[in-house]
This record gives sequence, C-alpha cells and structure tokens, in this order.
Amino acid sequence: LYLLSCLPLFYLAWVNRNYQLDDALIYLRYVRNFLNGEGLVYNPGIYFNGLTSPLYSYLMILSGALIKNLQTANILLAAIFHASALIVFTEVFFIKRSLAARCLFIILAGTFPYFFLVYGMETPLFMLMIGLCLYCYRIEQYFWLGVFSGLLILTRVEGIFLVSVLLVGYLIRHRRLPAYQYFIIPFCLVAANLIFNRLYYGAYLPATGSAKVWQGQSGLWGEGWLFLQAGYLSGWVFGSNRLYLFTIATLALLGFINSIRIAGNREIHWIIAAFLISYSCFFIFLNIPNYHWYYAPYFIFSLVYCTVGIIFLANRLNRIFRNRWLWAA
Repeated sequence: LYLLSCLPLFYLAWVNRNYQLDDALIYLRYVRNFLNGEGLVYNPGIYFNGLTSPLYSYLMILSGALIKNLQTANILLAAIFHASALIVFTEVFFIKRSLAARCLFIILAGTFPYFFLVYGMETPLFMLMIGLCLYCYRIEQYFWLGVFSGLLILTRVEGIFLVSVLLVGYLIRHRRLPAYQYFIIPFCLVAANLIFNRLYYGAYLPATGSAKVWQGQSGLWGEGWLFLQAGYLSGWVFGSNRLYLFTIATLALLGFINSIRIAGNREIHWIIAAFLISYSCFFIFLNIPNYHWYYAPYFIFSLVYCTVGIIFLANRLNRIFRNRWLWAA
C-alpha cells in the first residue's frame, strides 16, 4: 500500500521528466565529462570543485553509467529518493497511526508541488538521509545512525546541525557519550571525501560552497537576512493562493501543538524544532542567498504536521458527529 500511495508521485515525476534546473545541469556536466573520460570537472583540464554534494555526485555517476541518458537518470533518481524519503518519514512519525493515515501522508507529500521544483538537485537524497537518521535514532540503532550521519553530511554539509542535535539528544537520553565505535565510519566517510578533494581539486571544501558564504558576508547579494526573503515561494509552490498557504500553515501548527502534547512522544518533535532553528541560523546569520532547494526541511516537516493536523480534526469530528452525522464529518 505504501508503493501504491507513491503512484501519484511517480506519475508526476514522469510528467516532470524534462524538467531542468540550472544547478542540476552543473551536476550533469561534471558527470558527463567524467563518463567521457575527461575527469570529474566542469571544463576539461580545469580542476575546479563545484560539487556541493559529493554523495549525490557519486550516485549520479553510478546511475549515469547504467542509464546513458543523464537527464532520465537524474529525474529517476530524484523520484526514487523522494518516494523512499516519504516511506521512511512515515515509519518515523506515523508508525502508531492507522494505515490510512500513513498513506495519506505519502499522497500529500508525494503530490506537493515544491518537491518537483528541486528534482535534479541533491534535495530528495537530503530528505531521505534526514529521515533515516531520525528513524535510526528512534529505534536506537546507533551504529546505523553513525553511518547515515556520515552520508547525510556528504549529501549536504548542513546535515551537521541534525547530527549535533541528535548527539545532544543522546546525551540527555543516556547521560553519557556514544561509544567511540559509532564515530569510526562517519569519520572515515567524511575524511575520505576531504582527502579526495584536497588531492584532486587542491582544496578540502567545494569552492562554490565557500563562495556563497563569502559573497553573503560581503553583502554582494544584498543585506537584511536574505534567507527570510522567501516570498517568491508563495507563487512557485502555492500558485499565489493564500487560502492554500493558510490551510497548510494552520494545519501544520495544529499538528505540531498536538504532537508535543502527547506524553512520551515529545522528544523527536523538539529535536526537529532544534534542528530547524540551528539550520535557519546558519543561513540567516551568514546571509547566504535564498536558493529554493534550501527550504526542503521546512516543507517536509510542515507536511508531516499538516497530516497530523488533518488526523486530529478528523478524530474530533468523528467524536462530535458519531454515527448520526458521520456523513457530514
């Protein structure tokens, strides 16, 4: 039933199969040059690191080797990661809910316009890794949490904020640091990528990532906390429909309030709040430009709480109307 609930997502991905985002085309050019034997470069012979997501780059190389059409491989990977992320989020947040509630979340998040605007970028993979880290933390599989934490950081370096919050959560939960064995694999994964960057490109970090920070600090993109200037998403995502935006926001707020009221279920929700706050501060105080794919965590968690809000209202209406007015509910 999870897979059946993903069918609208896969249909919309097929409709969206020719979508090309400018930064996604940068990935494709690096991959194309690599597969043509010219190295992992944008321009042959010039070793400039513009790949801000190493893990996504390597997965694109693998899929590009299997599927010769890189555009097809790009969209297919995005759809698979998107669907996988929703299934993992379902297991994290709705495991105690009815099957109908779980499928409702997959359908809502699988048809939400925003996610199709980031196809071709590492964003669906980033959401999947966030979900896997939260899932491993919830079931206390700390070895795998370490593995996925390393992969999360290799997907986007901002994943370090979730890893940090989960580490604090572990300290509060167990009153001690995790065993050192849990740090070995993530350390090796991140270190291997840094060493590769230094040997291949001459610098540990991608030049484009550093450039965004420097340009933000210099005021080149303007002043006034650019990351908060996301009003353009109202038109892109919600079609400038204020009722649509208000409905999602209201249901999400209702769902979050209802979630933290349930005893024994609050920890994960405060972890999410702490992650989003620290994630936001990184972009706001460094004045980093407001590229639309940076907002993915807000949308995916909003839809989680939006679904909780819908379930809450449905249960309330069911109690009010009971069998007499069930059709109205």
